[in-house]
Amino acid sequence: MSDRPGGEPTEAPTEKRLKKAREDGKVAYSAKVAGVFQISVFLLLGFATFSLMARGLQEAAVVLFSGDLPPGVALRFSLNALLNAFLPLGVALFLALLAAGLVQVGFRFNIKSLQPKLSRISPKEGFKRIFSRERLVELVMGLCAVILTGVILYFHLRDNMGRFLQLGLSGFPGAMVALPRLLLGFLLKMCFVFAAVAALDWFMIYRRHSKSLMMTRYEVQKEMEQAEGNPHQKSERQRVHLELSHMGLGAAVAQSSAVIVNPTHIAVALIRYGDRVYLSAVGKDEAAARIRYYARLHGVPLFVLKPLARSLSALSPGAPVPRALATSLEVLLLSLERYGG
Repeated sequence: MSDRPGGEPTEAPTEKRLKKAREDGKVAYSAKVAGVFQISVFLLLGFATFSLMARGLQEAAVVLFSGDLPPGVALRFSLNALLNAFLPLGVALFLALLAAGLVQVGFRFNIKSLQPKLSRISPKEGFKRIFSRERLVELVMGLCAVILTGVILYFHLRDNMGRFLQLGLSGFPGAMVALPRLLLGFLLKMCFVFAAVAALDWFMIYRRHSKSLMMTRYEVQKEMEQAEGNPHQKSERQRVHLELSHMGLGAAVAQSSAVIVNPTHIAVALIRYGDRVYLSAVGKDEAAARIRYYARLHGVPLFVLKPLARSLSALSPGAPVPRALATSLEVLLLSLERYGG
């Protein structure tokens, strides 16, 4: 049972709520997706530059342990060799992390998500997070990934044990050439495993995020009311709302200017008062069928506008149509001109 005003959240979030969530840093972001991006780049670029990294590692080791140079000079030379060998891979991994963020949330940076919150250090909230259903699902996914990794590694070692043993006889240069080929098959299989886990993780996070943004009908209506005009207009809307909400369904539809349908499951009757359009009747399923019946009986025009019907069905009879919707519906407004007085 929900403790939010208006009962259970069943309505899609408004643009205002979505915008506020983005401003607060509440977005669907999966760290596992970012990890898959980095692993893929590591494999592709690492495989292409493996000989360069191996040569840099060999040069660093030779200079550092040969004793031909003073320790400080040898250390500095070794660090430079390692930096030149591994810097391209490091930069590519950083860019992959940025790309993963751009793919998931776009060009958005919000400082609010970095600000300290008491809930993050609260023991009570911490225990809730640790023993939550989401953590349990993540634990199961992690265990499955570990088991799959072990199985794939076992079969890969079993099938290539002889080639791995030969690496010790090939010397360092030969081993550095043969090792990438031996590991490539295993790493590609692991990429598929991680990609599957990341896709499932992102889907669950996106679903949980979307559910957290859902609104109750009361919240949608209050938000739309808060976005409307001055106190005098609000008083007039309240009067109209009271009048329409006490009107019978047949009478309300008979006085309506138009009816918006879904076309079968939702019907919303509209009426113009002054310069505003109000909902005179709202119904779903059986009630929608009755509204359509009264509309045809009294010659009220019907319009099939599915997205608009769904949006307006969250409101109650007597509520004003939000200006953002009313002004964008030129066909509807033209059909209402002869009723506008």
